Amino acid sequence: MLNDPWWADKYWEKAAGIKEPYFRAMTVGFWGLALWDRGERKRGKLKAEEAVRGLTVKSTEAYIVRGDICLQMATRDPEWFARAIDEYIKIPADDDRHRIYLAAAEQAERESGRSEAGAP
Repeated sequence: MLNDPWWADKYWEKAAGIKEPYFRAMTVGFWGLALWDRGERKRGKLKAEEAVRGLTVKSTEAYIVRGDICLQMATRDPEWFARAIDEYIKIPADDDRHRIYLAAAEQAERESGRSEAGAP
């Protein structure tokens, strides 16, 4: 059923209706990826935007979830790398995850060939 666009959207909509904000953001983000992958790039980007904007909590976990959504979208649209990095930078510097997530996003961007510095 998930390969059938009509049914897939029905299931995504139902899953995205959950009240828990982190799970909802992740689900809507994955929905955006699914739309992108079936050729609906504009709708996919809008869903990813909805996922990021919908998670309004200001916490380390929220920065990570929003950063992860952006990083996943960056695998399709490299313009999302900067947004992922912007989210990971918000993780407090004294939290080990700050360095780990930020380094991973920067490495992924370099490997994609989109690094502003042009580093290999």
